[in-house]
Amino acid sequence: MKAHSLSREEVIEKVMLAKQAIKSFIPIELIANSVAFLAADENTTITGIALPVEGGWTAQ
Repeated sequence: MKAHSLSREEVIEKVMLAKQAIKSFIPIELIANSVAFLAADENTTITGIALPVEGGWTAQ
């Protein structure tokens, strides 16, 4: 950040979220909801699945 004279906001926008389709970090509540969904008794037949919760990162 200092070496490139960038502000904290610029680092987040131009570096950390540059390739992110959704230009924001994933809220912890969304991750918790995904975990709760998989842990629910109604979903015991869901096995061996990848459930990306990554804000569109794999869409690149």
